[in-house]
Amino acid sequence: MVKRKVKKSTGKRRSTSKRSTTSSKKKSITKKPKVSKVKRKTTKKSKVSKVKSKTTKKSKTADVTDCSIPSVNLVERKTTNKDIIAEIFIEEEIERLTGKGKNELPEDVTVWLDTLKSATPDQKLELAKHLKNLRAQLDTTHPKNIADSIEAGGLPDVGPTEKGEKLTEPPQIPLEILRILVEMYYDFQNTRIRTGNRAAMNLERNGIGKDALEKYGVDGLFDTSKKFERDIVKLIAHDLKHRPIYTDYLQKIQGISVILAAGLIAWIQDPSNYTNISKLHQNAGLGQNRFCEECLKWAYEEFFIPKTDVDGKISETKAKRVSGKVEICNYCGNGNHLKFYPQTKVQGYQLNWNPKLKTHMWKIGGSFVLQKATKSWYRSIYDMERAKLDRRFPEAEQIEVRGKKRLQHNPKHRFEAAKRKVEKIFLGHLWLVWRIMEKKSITLPYMPKGEPLSNHRIIPPVVDNGELPELVRTELLKLHDQHGVYPPDLIPDWIDRTDKVKSDEEATLEENSTPPSDAPEGTSLPDVDVDVDDDETN
Repeated sequence: MVKRKVKKSTGKRRSTSKRSTTSSKKKSITKKPKVSKVKRKTTKKSKVSKVKSKTTKKSKTADVTDCSIPSVNLVERKTTNKDIIAEIFIEEEIERLTGKGKNELPEDVTVWLDTLKSATPDQKLELAKHLKNLRAQLDTTHPKNIADSIEAGGLPDVGPTEKGEKLTEPPQIPLEILRILVEMYYDFQNTRIRTGNRAAMNLERNGIGKDALEKYGVDGLFDTSKKFERDIVKLIAHDLKHRPIYTDYLQKIQGISVILAAGLIAWIQDPSNYTNISKLHQNAGLGQNRFCEECLKWAYEEFFIPKTDVDGKISETKAKRVSGKVEICNYCGNGNHLKFYPQTKVQGYQLNWNPKLKTHMWKIGGSFVLQKATKSWYRSIYDMERAKLDRRFPEAEQIEVRGKKRLQHNPKHRFEAAKRKVEKIFLGHLWLVWRIMEKKSITLPYMPKGEPLSNHRIIPPVVDNGELPELVRTELLKLHDQHGVYPPDLIPDWIDRTDKVKSDEEATLEENSTPPSDAPEGTSLPDVDVDVDDDETN
């Protein structure tokens, strides 16, 4: 009994420091088995993974022998999924083939890699073998020709993927999505331009040089925005390769970039929606509406539009829309004073055209003017039309237009009138070629009533690079044989294709840089740098 009491008392009399050390020792002793337990748990998982890896080693070694890729890379990557291994094989084969990494590959190859995400592992391995064989046949000192070489060699047709898509036929972007992409591109471009203009004005107002933007990294943000715009264009460019109206016609016209062609396709959508050229002109804002010179009012037609009130209830209300079809004035009831004027915005009236397509056509006309006459038919057509207007109206003068004296026929007016004529001619050519390619009916070009066709020279659809599609040439020649509307060889050789002198060119480019008054803020001509990149990605 005494010994037990001594033991208890001695335990209580020990110093706190010794007690703490012993307790820490106990804790350390107790911690060790816990750590070992954790290690044992982890080792169990590793054992399981090792077992799994052993089961998949056979397939790995088989794949390695098929694609001639060292197994060391597989160990470093620590991949056990057959699907991931197949993608690694493909990336390494392409990297060896081109001498570039995945981020530097040509557009065609990166698109194929994205398409392969929905493919089965066997299909991916089949493509890896194909790339390996192709690498053995090609000269790796010319990596720029990889896209053409792979396209010439052809991708292996291993059947549809799990989503039902073929590896050689990626899905086409719907027209609605294509329209969203085009509008997204223009929205971001306009925002970047407006922001850049405001930044430049603020710097000038505060006496700060433009180099401050580069010094503090602001220029990098604008470069990032431009890169985003280029990414949109690359996505659109790949889709346009599967649209015949682009590959067989629009791509061959100097001045029509990827984004300009995509805008035409996205906003026009289907040429069968327009039974004649005038309807397409009207929708693009290149048509005419009627104006009563007696009442000084625009002719209009009434229709109902939905209207939402404060409570969220939707009702219909009447609206007025300017029109070129109305034959009697809505105010005086007389149609003798109605005259045609170009479509323009009128306060209180709905539009009868697509404002975005109208702005897009202004960009297309401006792009034609930026070209050289020796390289672009439509630039030479502009020069011809401008020369006609300069001879007809040598000086500006005050003319009564819609009840008011206005300055007309100045150089800027003549420039816009000639460019507008080129836009209408090009849009008519697009309508004609597109409907022929879609095997739709076509109509004869417009002719003044009572005059023979031989009195007028009509410009046929033309391209600057290559030839028109064979089907289009055949139909146009048939039209010429029946009515004699086009030159026999479909070449308008009466158009002068001489480049202008530098002084005249500078004045034209200055007139070309100003957007129309009804265009959105930030509207500008196509970015030359982006267009060059787009053409390279085609």
